[in-house]
Formats: sequence, C-alpha cells, structure tokens
Amino acid sequence: ASPGSRVMSLTHPDGGPPAAPHDGGAKALSLVVVSGGALEWGVPAAVVRVIANEPEWTGSPPLDLAAALGLGSPKGGEQYRRILVLGAHQGEVAISAAGKISLREVDADAIAPLPPLAMGGRHAKVFAGVILGEGQGPLFILNVSATSSYARGSR
Repeated sequence: ASPGSRVMSLTHPDGGPPAAPHDGGAKALSLVVVSGGALEWGVPAAVVRVIANEPEWTGSPPLDLAAALGLGSPKGGEQYRRILVLGAHQGEVAISAAGKISLREVDADAIAPLPPLAMGGRHAKVFAGVILGEGQGPLFILNVSATSSYARGSR
C-alpha cells in the first residue's frame, strides 16, 4: 500500500494475527462482520489480511459474495464497498463486500452448525455456522476454505 492509501492491514508488525482480548472465561473469537444487506456475515479476524476500498484495489478480481449467493446489495451499499483479503490454506481470496464493516467479539461456543437444508446448491458449504442472538438477525460465519474453493470455481 502506498502512503496515504486507505488500506488497512489486520496483522501485527511481526506478521501475526491481531490478539483477541480474553478474560479467561468463555472462548472469545474476534470477527470482522459485514452488515447492512440481506445477509449479515462474518469471518474470523485472524484470517483477514487486508481491508481496502474497492476503487483502490489492484489485485485479482474479487468474489462478489452477495451476487454469488443471489442476494441484493444493501441500500446505498455501493458507497461502502470494500475488498476483504482472506488467508486460506490454498492462498488468499479477495471478497467484495457491500455494507458496513465492524469488529465484533463473540463467544465461539455460540456458533451453531447450519441446518442441512439452510443453504443448498453450489454454495452450501460457504458458511460454516450461524450465531443466533436475541432481538438480532442471524450472523452467518464464512467458511474461508470453502469460499476460496468457490471463488476459484466461479472464474
């Protein structure tokens, strides 16, 4: 990234993932969450390598997750479009995300598996689980390895 660019790296200077605060009780998990569309989704912060504004992105074409899943973009979401670069076993995958991006701490034990019929077809394994909170919609947790494979297969 060039000086003055609006690219954010989520790794420490030593190259490790960001540390998650831990109180010794529940197993805390830091998630980067994309919200504002038909689907709120998150990914463990430890696998997010870069968050960049879409106009400044010069890497490989990103996977538009909402379009791939047949979901619309959030109202006004185009102005909030970012590229999340995720580290996966097979390398890195860039995902285009419309909506607001935030960092959220969750209890890892609160992640429930998806029911078998929740998502069907080609993208059935894109999500690893879901968090259901009182008074909130579901938060789907991205399966990074499956998303990387899906992105390679969609090109």
